[in-house]
This record gives sequence, structure tokens and C-alpha cells, in this order.
Amino acid sequence: MSLIFTCDDKATLVAYLYDEVDAQDRQRVDEHLQHCAACAGEVAALSRVRTELTQWAPPEAELGFTIIRRDALHKQAAPPPATVLRPAQWWNTAPVRAQAVAAILVLAVSAAIANVQVKSGPDGFVVSTGWMTPAPATTPAAPLVATGGNGEAWQPALIALEQQLREEIRANRETGVV
Repeated sequence: MSLIFTCDDKATLVAYLYDEVDAQDRQRVDEHLQHCAACAGEVAALSRVRTELTQWAPPEAELGFTIIRRDALHKQAAPPPATVLRPAQWWNTAPVRAQAVAAILVLAVSAAIANVQVKSGPDGFVVSTGWMTPAPATTPAAPLVATGGNGEAWQPALIALEQQLREEIRANRETGVV
């Protein structure tokens, strides 16, 4: 500590209040308190707070439980057993086979209401549901016959198209464009 106590040294002032300073520092703080009214007032206020804190006791709180010693616990009568809630037993009265038949019947009625249709064909099984209206029957379309004088007029056009495509492929290979 410095040779002279200053007002801004609050740590030493608190240590003085709690008797945690040596005799030399105590003497310096005592001399300072005789001349400085502000520090003397602060020490007096801190002393009052310290006194009030030593007199304070926590309030009694009712927490809603009691403390029982082990020997007293064995002397008490056992509490009545707790009642266990069990599900209703009405479903247990029917045999298992009757329950299975009822479940299958419910599924069959549900499938009938939903109009489930299962068809087997070369593509595999097809399952459809719902009430669909059948498509109207159509007559098979007659094959289209080209009307015109020459039935082989398409062959020169096909040959020209083939030559054009081959030329484009050859040009793309030469330029490297895919």
C-alpha cells in the first residue's frame, strides 16, 4: 500500500471494515478518516449495513412436506395399495376366431363400398378403386389408304432426306461439333 491512504482506494476501505489490514495500514486509514468526512460517512454506512446483515435471518417457509426419521417410518402403518385402472374387458369376451371373422367382414364390406377391382393380365396385376363409368365402345378405325396416282412417291423424298442427314453428320465429324 502507499504511504498515504487516498479516497479512491475502496478495496482497502472494505478490508479495514472487515479487519483484514495490518496495523500500519489500519493506522493510516484511521488518520485519513479523522480528516475526510466522506470516507468516514462511507465506513459508518457500511458498518450499519454489516450489522443489519448479521441480524437478518431467513423467513420460515412452509414447504408442504414433513421430515420423518427412519425408525418412525417403520412404526407407521402401511398406506393402502393404489388402485390400478385397467381397460374395459368387453373386447376380451369374444373368442379370437370371432374377432378375426369380424375383421375380415369389415374389410370385405369396405372393399365392396370402395369398388375395388383387381385384374390380372400380361402386364401384371392392376388394382383400381372407385366407381368408374365405362368408356363408350368405339368401332375400330379403318386403315388409311393413300389416295393418289403413285404409291411410291415417298421413296425419292426418303432417299433425299437420308443423303442430307449423312452430309450433315459428315460435316459435324470434320468440324468436331456433336
